[in-house]
Amino acid sequence: SNTATSFSYKTPSVGNTMTITSRANNPAVGDVFASKTGISPNATNVALTLPEASALSLPITAATGITTATPFNWTAFSGGVHIAFFSGGGRQYHVITQANSTTIPDFSAEGLGLPAATNFSWQVVGMAPFASVDAATGPTGPLTDLFKTAVFSLTPEGDGSYMVSLTRTFTTAP
Repeated sequence: SNTATSFSYKTPSVGNTMTITSRANNPAVGDVFASKTGISPNATNVALTLPEASALSLPITAATGITTATPFNWTAFSGGVHIAFFSGGGRQYHVITQANSTTIPDFSAEGLGLPAATNFSWQVVGMAPFASVDAATGPTGPLTDLFKTAVFSLTPEGDGSYMVSLTRTFTTAP
C-alpha cells in the first residue's frame, strides 16, 4: 500500500521476470487495477499508469420501475470494453459493450423475461486494452471462455488494466 506516485521496492530474485500490479480505490466509484509483465528483477523506471474507473450514472441506487427499455449509463473506461452485470430473481444478464450505456436484454420470447417487482443489482467491469468487442470475445479473445467457466476471474493477463465499479440496486417494474 502506497499513495506516492513514485516508489522503490526491493524484490526477491526468484526468476527471470515478474509482474507488477497496482490498485487504486475510490470509495465513491470502485477499484481500478493495472499490470505490467516481463519486468526484470531490480528494474528501474518502470511506468505503470492507472486509468480512471468507470462511475455508474443512471439509474440511481434503489431505482424502481426498471424495464428492459431503461438505459443504464456509466462513464467510459478508456481503451477497452465494459461488461455490465445484472443479477436478481435467480437471473443473471451480462452485456459486453464498448459503449457506456446499455439496457437489460429482453429474453421474454425465450421464456427468460425480466421478472416483475424483483430486486436486482448491477455493476460494470471494464477491461483494457481491447480495440473492439470482437477482439475481447472473438475466437482468440481472452473473454471467449470467461462466461463458460464456473469461476469468474478478473486476474489480468499480460499488460493491461481493469476496473470494477460499485454495485447499485434497483427494482423491476410491477
